[in-house]
Amino acid sequence: MKNFLTPLRFVLSFVWIICAPSLQAQDTILLMNPSFEDIPHRGSFGGPPIKMWDDCGFNTFPNESPPDIHSVSEGAWGVGLQPQEGATYLGLVTRANGTYESVGQRIFTPLKAGTCYSLTAMMTQSPIYKSATVETAKNGTRNLENFIQPVKVIVWGGIYTCEKLEILAESSAVTNHEWQPFELTLKPHNNYTYITIEAFYSKSQEKKFNGHVLIDNLSPIIAIDCK
Repeated sequence: MKNFLTPLRFVLSFVWIICAPSLQAQDTILLMNPSFEDIPHRGSFGGPPIKMWDDCGFNTFPNESPPDIHSVSEGAWGVGLQPQEGATYLGLVTRANGTYESVGQRIFTPLKAGTCYSLTAMMTQSPIYKSATVETAKNGTRNLENFIQPVKVIVWGGIYTCEKLEILAESSAVTNHEWQPFELTLKPHNNYTYITIEAFYSKSQEKKFNGHVLIDNLSPIIAIDCK
């Protein structure tokens, strides 16, 4: 029996060495273009899409412009912060008319019901984020409004593009003016193949307002122990 078990242990150990990286990979979901690297541009009707990300605000608010991709050189809307990683980063706004921006993408390893996940996002606010609005355009003015109210970020789970079936996590209001990590714990109750990242009004603000959040360097989504 002893002679039989020794080669058996060897075989099992060999199988574990071969399979372990694959098993670990199943617990890590890599996002595409997690630092929002793209040609810097102001979100505009008919403008270029964000590389590997869908504009999820279009279906809900077709009359509003899409999100911005910022860089120091572009200086869009007066935002001049250095990226936390790479060359560009994402800007999402909320508006006083009740509309807000969001982006999403398909994930090729689905989130599993009953599993908890960790997602870290580098986020900040700019002291200046001056932009036109639909209202100012209707009035024929060139006045810019400063979108400086703090907002929070909500992560949604869905099955189809930009579908929002369940809130998986939400951040506190982003008030810092330097890049800081925000750790989000995703707790899906169903399986999902799509995530949406949305800027939304903070709970402390009942009135809708012009606000924004800047996002960069999303981490992989990693399975963790549920607490």
